[in-house]
Formats: sequence, structure tokens, C-alpha cells
Amino acid sequence: MIELRHVTKRYGAVEALHDVSFRAPEGQIVGLLGQNGAGKSTLMKILFGMDVIRETGGLKDSIRDSGDGYGNGFTFAGYSAHELYEACCHAQDAYNNKENWKNLVRHCMECDFSWDVSAKSYEGLYNETANLW
Repeated sequence: MIELRHVTKRYGAVEALHDVSFRAPEGQIVGLLGQNGAGKSTLMKILFGMDVIRETGGLKDSIRDSGDGYGNGFTFAGYSAHELYEACCHAQDAYNNKENWKNLVRHCMECDFSWDVSAKSYEGLYNETANLW
């Protein structure tokens, strides 16, 4: 069973989650739906300590695949269910090795996913692009 009670998560002044509670009984498959920016990825990160994501979109910059033991999540490139399944299998294999999993979760929790880091990255990209002209 997974249960969350009254979870709130802030990134500086931005509240990504506000007083979220839910319960998923053991053996049930649960879907998480919401608009972009609703906090789905933030909630999953809190639940699992890391992400399983497709290698595009907003998280591509911050999530590195843990296949080599040094990443902070599990990624897949295509749109196929098979690729998602493979990434989940890699995550499950990592989870089954308790010592490595503990180290991986600790590493993930030390990562800084704040808006400040993203802003600095985009500022650097902007400055680099502006200097091309």
C-alpha cells in the first residue's frame, strides 16, 4: 500500500503541491492525471525518490539515466510501451539491489531541482545564443 497525507512541496515561492493526500491499496494500478505543471512529476519524485521519464520535455535537462549507476532516474527515448516497460524493469532491478538502491535514492535526494538551477541554465543558454550574433 502507498499512502500520502497532507503533502505540500514548495520550490522557493512556487507551491508545486498543496495538501495532497491519497491512498493506493496493494495490488491496485493507479493512474495520475493532470495538466502540465499540475505537480504529477513532483509527486512521483516524492513517492519514489527518482523519476522514470521519457527523454524529452522539461525533465530531460535534469534527469540522467541510472543505467550506469550514476544517474538520478530511469529514462527511455521512444514512444513505445516496450521502451517504458524496459525502463521500469531497470528501475525494478535497481530496487531489488537494496544497497545500490539506497545509494541511488540518497544521490537523487541530493540533486537540486530548484527553479534557480533551471533559471541559471536557461540564462547561460540565452547568453551563449546572444553571443552568436
